[in-house]
Amino acid sequence: MKSIKLLFIIFILLLFIPPVSALTLIGRPMDKIVYQPGATITNHYQISDVYLPVEASVSSDVFKVITITPIVNNEFDVIINFPEEEFIPTGMYRQSVSVREIAEPSSSIGSLITVSKIFTIIVYSYEKDIEVFFTAPSINQGSNLTFQLNVNSMSYEDIGSVKARINVYDHENNLLGSLLTSEKPLPSLSSLSFSIKFDASKLPPGNYWAEALVNYDGQEKEINSTFLIGNIDLTLKDYTSELQQGFSDFSIKVANNWGNELRNVYAKVFINNQELLHTPSINLDSWKEGELNGIMKIDFAPGVYQGIIKLFFEGESKEVPITVRVLASVQPKKEINYLLLLVPLMYILMFAAIIILIYLLLKSIHKEKKDKLAKKKR
Repeated sequence: MKSIKLLFIIFILLLFIPPVSALTLIGRPMDKIVYQPGATITNHYQISDVYLPVEASVSSDVFKVITITPIVNNEFDVIINFPEEEFIPTGMYRQSVSVREIAEPSSSIGSLITVSKIFTIIVYSYEKDIEVFFTAPSINQGSNLTFQLNVNSMSYEDIGSVKARINVYDHENNLLGSLLTSEKPLPSLSSLSFSIKFDASKLPPGNYWAEALVNYDGQEKEINSTFLIGNIDLTLKDYTSELQQGFSDFSIKVANNWGNELRNVYAKVFINNQELLHTPSINLDSWKEGELNGIMKIDFAPGVYQGIIKLFFEGESKEVPITVRVLASVQPKKEINYLLLLVPLMYILMFAAIIILIYLLLKSIHKEKKDKLAKKKR
């Protein structure tokens, strides 16, 4: 009887618990907003999975002109009216739009949910400032190069003149040439780009870099970029240098040193003049790295051995000398599988629990019968 009463009480409590809410706020993402004096920005939001009354709010200590329209049919707008003349310090301001549930007078159990959408307002400099992006693409030997320079205004003030000098260097920092861009104006909060061609057709394969010195109304910013001039070649980057006796994994990391795809790339591994591995073939995209893998059987005694990795690509091949160390095989330790022991133990415990429950149940039934007989005798 006591058990039945307890179950009845739990059932009654469950009836008073409100349904679990998954309150959701849906709206167009406003990750970053650029502050523009006098501009107005409106964003629409929808609230879904609503089970309780809700209210919307916005956190804003700096921007006092952010307002929220009344919630109608679980929809509302956030309106940002940037002031025309008010000074807002330069910086990034993190704001949030939130919707929270409001407790009803009758509800006493359960938690209230709040969901928020975060956005950032960026206030740029009131003095002349720029952001520069500079790229130098890698090319094949015999080709010409085109540098790309992009300049973004980070200021509310117009810039009258933007121009740049591009200096090109080899890996030993020898100056190979200089280029000058045209001169362009840059209105506030806008951007412009330069495409600068450089004759690299006579340069040998190798690593190079270039610097862009960007001048804007007498001020200057510098930015660098590296690039490669490649030929049809496959470069060995790394390989497995320690092997255990018996069967051992072997990995070869290679890089495509060309601006086109290399097809049918594979390798053969020779150690102590014996071919021990022929890897499967792969294709490598331009300038990309890849791995050639395989399993080799090592019968050599422990020690250091010289070998060769022969690389094959596009019908060509090259040999790279290597050094590997052979280690003695490790005998695997016999480990106890505790999981196998745990399973029968769980069955034993479950069986014991069932026996105890049956015993308690029979004891309870016997006690109830005994109590009834005692009442009848009275």
